[in-house]
Amino acid sequence: MRRNTNIFLLEVGCTTEETKSITGHKTDEMVKLYAKGVRQKLLAQRAMDKMKAAPGSNKVANKVANITKNQNR
Repeated sequence: MRRNTNIFLLEVGCTTEETKSITGHKTDEMVKLYAKGVRQKLLAQRAMDKMKAAPGSNKVANKVANITKNQNR
């Protein structure tokens, strides 16, 4: 349950300190471990948004979205 709470707090923008205060972690190590995956997910979403916004990118964006969707299954 703490893992999911950590991930949720980080996804909504809480800092490491804020997350630790809620989950009870004493050190940054575990929070940083969860933050690594959250950062990767956010960076991927930002990249997809930029690609979708580029002129003529619909075909490429759809192909990448399908690949990503299949990898997450």
